[in-house]
Amino acid sequence: MVRVEKCLKDNGIQSNNVPHIAVLGSGGGERAMVGLLGCIDQLYEANLLDTCWFELSPHEVGYSHIGAFVDTSSSRSKFEDGVLKQKTAEKDMLYLQDTLDDMATEMVKSLLQLFDCEDDKEGHKLLKKIHGVQHHIMLGGKVHKAVLSKEHTHLEDAGLVMNSPYVAALRPDRKVKLILSFDFSAGDPFMTVTQAAEHCKQTGIPFPPVDISKEDKMQPKDFYVFKSKSTPTVIHIPLFNMVNCKGDVTKWRERYPTMTLSYDRETMDDLIRVSGLNVANNKNRILQEIWDVCK
Repeated sequence: MVRVEKCLKDNGIQSNNVPHIAVLGSGGGERAMVGLLGCIDQLYEANLLDTCWFELSPHEVGYSHIGAFVDTSSSRSKFEDGVLKQKTAEKDMLYLQDTLDDMATEMVKSLLQLFDCEDDKEGHKLLKKIHGVQHHIMLGGKVHKAVLSKEHTHLEDAGLVMNSPYVAALRPDRKVKLILSFDFSAGDPFMTVTQAAEHCKQTGIPFPPVDISKEDKMQPKDFYVFKSKSTPTVIHIPLFNMVNCKGDVTKWRERYPTMTLSYDRETMDDLIRVSGLNVANNKNRILQEIWDVCK
């Protein structure tokens, strides 16, 4: 907290009300990974990084809607009434990530070939039809009614549902006042924030109204702010926009398709530079929103 206060003071913001600021990065394959790196690097260069809260690795697992979370090391262990009953061996996260990534990559490749999907849009439509594993979700040996709608619970990759970790950031105990959302999605650059708004409306979670014009969807700007009374403020920044792409958004989108799994050095450097501009060009506006939530 002292570090955050110092960073705010260095940026000319003095307040006893130190806000919780969450940085969200959407999914989007290699494009999202490299793009987020460019944003974080520029947040550091702009002396804004220490004002923000990150979860760059999964420290905990659980269910937001029932408030049940445990350390990731205990994710396969059994609990009852919050008490550990049976401890299972911890799986190395790199092992799990590598295994799941390999499985997902091969599955996607096979499905796209099988159904002759020619582009990301067609592939995305196909994958949205696929529901995940059909198993009972066991909590302490019992099926919790909050996660059981019928005989089986159907799980779906969060990337296909919302593609950005709004649900985790909006847990009440986070007390987040400002969300800095970097969107790296293919297609509609406002899908994540509009779906988050709809989800929050249905579940009663405070979230500002989101209204996007057709023109903005086709020609997005590099900075949007959604706010209202008694809700977090949301800054939403599409990766490719009319400012950093100098008007040629389509060209940049086509250069970085989701299914490209690796980039050469030049392609990577260009993406880091372009994504970093979204922070560099908007530093003063970001600071203004931080100041507003400090009041």
